[in-house]
Amino acid sequence: MADANAPDAPGVLYYDPNPTTTKLAVAGLRLAGYRVFPVEDADEAVETVTRHGPAGEGSLRLVVLDASVSPDASAALLRRIVKVPKASELPGLLLVSRKNPTPIPGAESLPTLRRPFSTPALVRAVRQALADDTAIAGVGEEVASPLSRHLAHALEEAGVLVDHDVLDQVVRDVTRAQATLGMPAGLTADLATTPLESVLALVAELRRRGVVEVHSGEIRGRLHVDDANILHGELEGSNEDVKLGRFLVELGMMTEETLEPFVGEGQKLPLGLRLVRAGAISESDLAQALSAQAREITCILLSLSQGTVVFQPTEGLDPLAEAARANRAELRISDALLDGLRRRDDRAAMGPEMAGVDDVFVRIDENVVRLGRHAFTQEELAVLELLNGRHSVKEVARKTRAGTYNVARILYRLTRAHLARKRHPPVAI
Repeated sequence: MADANAPDAPGVLYYDPNPTTTKLAVAGLRLAGYRVFPVEDADEAVETVTRHGPAGEGSLRLVVLDASVSPDASAALLRRIVKVPKASELPGLLLVSRKNPTPIPGAESLPTLRRPFSTPALVRAVRQALADDTAIAGVGEEVASPLSRHLAHALEEAGVLVDHDVLDQVVRDVTRAQATLGMPAGLTADLATTPLESVLALVAELRRRGVVEVHSGEIRGRLHVDDANILHGELEGSNEDVKLGRFLVELGMMTEETLEPFVGEGQKLPLGLRLVRAGAISESDLAQALSAQAREITCILLSLSQGTVVFQPTEGLDPLAEAARANRAELRISDALLDGLRRRDDRAAMGPEMAGVDDVFVRIDENVVRLGRHAFTQEELAVLELLNGRHSVKEVARKTRAGTYNVARILYRLTRAHLARKRHPPVAI
């Protein structure tokens, strides 16, 4: 592997207003052996090109420019780069969106890479752009902000004399301010190429506050994160029972009978907050249940390998996440990742023999009796007592307060030891 610190390592200027995706891209390119110069604005880009470009020490070989977030700001930045002596000799690569594959008029000749993309795809695109050597020469004079052209046309139609350089500068200043103040630095990735654990690890490292949202088929999950902690989780479209009530019951804070009156549709206030206001549980109880729920949801989401993951920074927290933080019941992202990855390994080991939440099992009494009660753990005995052919895995988990994952692990051991079997419905003849 090439050394990114070597003097002859190809230099790449990388501009992306999104600091999260920039960090991923820079790490990937450096790992591939490139010397990367990440820049945050046009002034830094000009300084970098001046110092390291063809007129400088010469290590800079390629300009990679995001044009998907703010095409106007990117066009202005490209124009300034081209004006640097000999910078027009540099090849370029544009990062674009699928909805707008040619966002900068006049720069259509430059190669592009569409978002979202994986790190290997970025490395391939950079390698190809260096090989193609399509220079940005001449682009600078042709690149004009679409907004600048529209304003100039409108002003000229109204009979107003237009100084195009002044107008361009005004548009650049406004666009830069908008990109800095109003553009959230989010992240979108494909689970097939960027697993959820990579995104969560990055969010933890940056200690960002926001929401990590996962879409996979019918499943939609949301993790509310702050300062390397998962405060609250939500899950829709899954067969797993991850409602807050389950964890309140499993933790012994409520019974199903005392919980039932509070459960209902059409309530504006979340269940947990309603329970606290009614005095049914304490704020500390709620925080513990939210942490257990977030752990389970995170583990489920970590098992997904298809779909998309989006991280969106937020200024504040939702009420349940705030309740978890206030009572210091946060779940460390590293802790959740460790648990989730262990479960993934367990699922891979169990394969198709892993019990589903709706499966029903029957104990094989003669084999259980031969071993005797002393051969089983307390958890195994609690599960065995409920394997009467009537309770699903979900129901066993609720009654034992063990959770569906732990019940599935116990059932795997029991079935492999011929102490239990799955109940199959009778076949009509």
